[in-house]
Amino acid sequence: IYVVPTGGGLPRRVTYHGAPDRVLGWYPDGKQILFATSRTSEKDRFNKLYRIGADGGLAEPLPVPYGEFGAISPDGKTLAFTTISVDFRTWKRYRGGMNPDIWLFDLVRSVSSKFTTDGGNNGPVWSPDGRELAFRNNRRTVNEVFRKPLDGDDAVAWNGIPAERLEDWSRDGRYLLMG
Repeated sequence: IYVVPTGGGLPRRVTYHGAPDRVLGWYPDGKQILFATSRTSEKDRFNKLYRIGADGGLAEPLPVPYGEFGAISPDGKTLAFTTISVDFRTWKRYRGGMNPDIWLFDLVRSVSSKFTTDGGNNGPVWSPDGRELAFRNNRRTVNEVFRKPLDGDDAVAWNGIPAERLEDWSRDGRYLLMG
């Protein structure tokens, strides 16, 4: 993982482990980076979630057993994540035991809860106010974008739009950046 000064200059490496690291995003404070890696996983096909300072240093594992995709809430208190992923598999619309759901982990109280229960969910992204999540799901078509409020209401399709990856919600909440 590298950081690059926006005003120009050379990239600076912040992770040095031999295992592949996948950047998931910034912490709200802008000083730490959330990433997934297999560096301490018991199995190569499963990653764990870590954070590291933008200046480098020792990476710190998050207190969840496994993690593939995730995002930290705008207040920095909750991690939305998936323990497994089918994104890099050759099959889609899978319904077996490796079907991912989104979990919420309270980083203050160390308590987790299942946010989705229908499987095929991935790539959670927090709304700017922290009151809902956008994510991808394979329930009707491959990688369709949904949104779901944290208050327990049902997930709603976002105009039937598919996306390979959700990146971020605009600060004013009007747009979702996806690819």
